[in-house]
Amino acid sequence: MATTSVNPTLITYIYETVEVNDTYSNFTKAGPTSDGNGTDYHSGISIYDDYLIRLILYVIIFVVSTIGNTAVLCSLIKGRRRKSRVNLLIMHLTVADLMITFFNIPTYFIWLITYQWYGGDIMCRSVMYIAMVGTYASPFILIVISLDRFASIVFPLSVRQADMRCKIMLRVAWAACIIASIPQLLIHQVMSPKSDPDFTQCVDYGFRKNFPVFWNLYHWFVMAATYFIPLTLIIGCYTSIVIKIFGNSTIRSYSGNNGNRMTLRRSGVDTLPKARVRALKMTGAIVTAFIVCWTPTCIEGTITHANPALGEATPIWLNHIMLAFGFSNVCIDPIVYGMFTVDFRRHFPGCFDCWGGRNILRGRRSGRSTTSSNNYPPVTYASSTRCGTTTGVSGNYHVMELDSRHGTAEKCV
Repeated sequence: MATTSVNPTLITYIYETVEVNDTYSNFTKAGPTSDGNGTDYHSGISIYDDYLIRLILYVIIFVVSTIGNTAVLCSLIKGRRRKSRVNLLIMHLTVADLMITFFNIPTYFIWLITYQWYGGDIMCRSVMYIAMVGTYASPFILIVISLDRFASIVFPLSVRQADMRCKIMLRVAWAACIIASIPQLLIHQVMSPKSDPDFTQCVDYGFRKNFPVFWNLYHWFVMAATYFIPLTLIIGCYTSIVIKIFGNSTIRSYSGNNGNRMTLRRSGVDTLPKARVRALKMTGAIVTAFIVCWTPTCIEGTITHANPALGEATPIWLNHIMLAFGFSNVCIDPIVYGMFTVDFRRHFPGCFDCWGGRNILRGRRSGRSTTSSNNYPPVTYASSTRCGTTTGVSGNYHVMELDSRHGTAEKCV
């Protein structure tokens, strides 16, 4: 019986699932390919050590991200300071990280195991759409965080106006994610090589072949929207913040006891509330982590798309490392949040109690009562079994007083 010849190029294309943002691009290059007779491209993945390494890496990223981001989300929902604007922004960023954790990473992980698509055409388009929403969400929320920090320092408004502005920007960001991901429903489809109709793969090859100009435009649009535009806005916002802070530096002269005059320079940072400075440092660390994690794979994807020959020369293991390094960003965000949030570090072991309806601050009970008189402003008394003391502070400053004592003041953010 004659052996049917299969075009290796066709198999390479049909295997190659190319996300225009390079999330899944070229991951099959290290996998089994046809030798020309189409007999060995169904080989198992266990014969390749790099597959095992990738599987282990993504399992670690998935587990760490799930634990960390779930704990952060739980603490923000149940925490007593959840109404803070910064906490609202961190909550949305955590949701974006969880979308990547539960859609992008598992999709990549399962694909490594199955090596073909079993979900059908509708599932192919839907999964790619949801994964793209998560891909857009993280940088878009970081843009909102940067703009909010920029506005709070450079153009401070009242708390109500700032909160309204923040909520509007978040709505716009999520709407942009949903709308910008719609092309994924049209670009991806399930295809099979003519020689083996039973082998199915979720690819964008058909769209790329039939509409190469639009495919290239969409690729550059995604690269710009997920990396270059956020990078430009983030750098611009934080550069303006630094200029504003150091522009507010003041120089004062004092006369000493011996008649000599002393000149002291007061940094603009000293004029900001400590809670705002801490929030600025935390958000700055988060956006820095995003830039550091995703810059290698985005630059590599841009170079590969502009010069495919150069991309072919890049070692496949290096592509895998850069992609895993980019995904690791979802693990870093909760770590950064924990570094700058005293309460989260203190109560992390009890964060998951919230799923059982228990108080997230395990072992801590508080009671509050407010009294007032005709001669004095309202006084709030708070008792804490952890502190062992009862403290009363007049007016609306009791929250600031109690929080600043424990290093967790957030009221002025």
